[in-house]
Amino acid sequence: MKEATIRVCSELAAQGVRGAQLIAQIHDEIMFEVPEVEAEKAIVIIRQKIEHVWESGGLLLPVTVQSGRSWGEMA
Repeated sequence: MKEATIRVCSELAAQGVRGAQLIAQIHDEIMFEVPEVEAEKAIVIIRQKIEHVWESGGLLLPVTVQSGRSWGEMA
């Protein structure tokens, strides 16, 4: 997960996703806070970078992305 987190953060910055912040990593979950106007772009980047982090070894990770205005909306 550490490698995936690094790649996601780097790509969000490289693609100019403004205001995206890593909030927490808990076990196999990564939580980002992203402005609503950047959410769709961020979701695509997050999913792609995590799914393909170990692609060279022939492994694709299944990724589920949730979004909401608060943590309570995502429960």
